[in-house]
Amino acid sequence: MKNDGFKYSGSSFETGIILRRVKEGCEYLSVAVRAEDGEISTATKVIRGLPDDGAGGVRRFFRRRVNPSPGMGFKQAVLHHLRNNGGKIVGDIPVTHRYSVAETLFKWLLQLIMIAVFLALPAFIAWSLPVTQAAAVGVIESFLAPVLLLLLLMGSFALYARNNGFAAYHGAEHKVIKCNHAGKPLTIENVQAFSRDDVKCGTCFVVTLLFTAATISAAFFLALPQPDLLLRMAVRTISLFVAYAATFALFKATVNNESPAAQRLIHLISAPGLWLQRKINTAEPTNDQVQVAIQAMQNLLTLQ
Repeated sequence: MKNDGFKYSGSSFETGIILRRVKEGCEYLSVAVRAEDGEISTATKVIRGLPDDGAGGVRRFFRRRVNPSPGMGFKQAVLHHLRNNGGKIVGDIPVTHRYSVAETLFKWLLQLIMIAVFLALPAFIAWSLPVTQAAAVGVIESFLAPVLLLLLLMGSFALYARNNGFAAYHGAEHKVIKCNHAGKPLTIENVQAFSRDDVKCGTCFVVTLLFTAATISAAFFLALPQPDLLLRMAVRTISLFVAYAATFALFKATVNNESPAAQRLIHLISAPGLWLQRKINTAEPTNDQVQVAIQAMQNLLTLQ
């Protein structure tokens, strides 16, 4: 296995991918897209002097909300640039997209609505069902209903992702990072030989987080089956942050650990997320899409 000391990650969209690697306070970014005429256009960025991001768990969650990594805004800048240039990269791309006041308010409103839905809708579902046993209602509200909502949300996303290239480019992103990690030459044949499953993908983390939070809440409601609505909301909110800290610590300890025991553990824990990856938000890429991913990785590896 190749180990150059960098942490690799990526992000995909309908016409291409962004690859990222970080080491010692420097963030290297590479984007490649294929326009409708078949032309591949690329861009790169190097961001130096990043603050130490060693914080974990809940501290990391709040730090990322208040002071996100510069590279995290690069995708929005790329998408904005492509919309204004006919789907091609023309000239320089700013590090981050500057949101208007309306865009910022909409972004925060959407996040608040999503939080409210995941807190309030399960309570409504449990209340509306013909179930009278308090413990059963608590388990439905805290575990079954949120999991059902997650599946419905991911299913709706799949209809979008699998019809416009996003899922296939997501698969190409996973494959090209794995091929580079294995130290194989970046050819279409070599990249296509790798699986698109990846426990390092955010899908696995988010699904594991939600299952952990739901399990913590369900255990509380089984022990104390008749709390009022506000207490139930508070417990489910607190359990989310506890689950975030626990899930982050677990993934940090195991996901980059090459020992067989650690890999078996992380694959077992990530099984629901890997299933969703296969069925919903990744797809087998075409050779043309892999070619775009290879171009992005080759450009990324040249950055110093």
